[in-house]
Amino acid sequence: MKTYGLPSIAFLFIMALALSSCNPKTDGATSTTTPTVASEATPTQMVANKPNPHYVEGGIKWMTFDEAIQANNAEKRKIFIDVYTDWCGWCKVMDKKTFTDQTVINYMNEHYYAVKFNAEKEDPVVFQGKNFELVDGGRRPIHTLAYAMLDGKLSYPSYVYFNENNQRITISKGFKDPVRFLKELENIEMNSGGI
Repeated sequence: MKTYGLPSIAFLFIMALALSSCNPKTDGATSTTTPTVASEATPTQMVANKPNPHYVEGGIKWMTFDEAIQANNAEKRKIFIDVYTDWCGWCKVMDKKTFTDQTVINYMNEHYYAVKFNAEKEDPVVFQGKNFELVDGGRRPIHTLAYAMLDGKLSYPSYVYFNENNQRITISKGFKDPVRFLKELENIEMNSGGI
């Protein structure tokens, strides 16, 4: 794990601002570079040629970040990103109560590419021509993509929604029961904007 000083923290802040400028409510013009992924996006028991720790038969079809971007480039759909950590209690409650609800599963699989993104463990990611990786965050490491997607406001669980052009729509935070979460998914899907 690398250790970074003040210039690197400034770089992270600039990256967060750059990613937040992808919000479609600004000027709508975008320029993206598609990351290269070796395998075809198939949300099954394998993710990025490794066993998928989030795979549940009949459950949400979780993908890696790279796989979701690649799948979205092939067939346009919004992207839902669950930004979590292993120590987050409310993240585990979401996994057990909300992400196992059959109505939520069906809606998510039909309308979104779903990503589980561990903010403290993920592999390096290339997104829109920029490299994001794990850095020393003091007590715990921080993935610079999680930092950028959440505008540096790291709280868990957090959910990031991307539109069909891989631009962030909005950030949502905290535990949501299945009814409230489904309403949020429907609002984002129908309004293409904030919650």
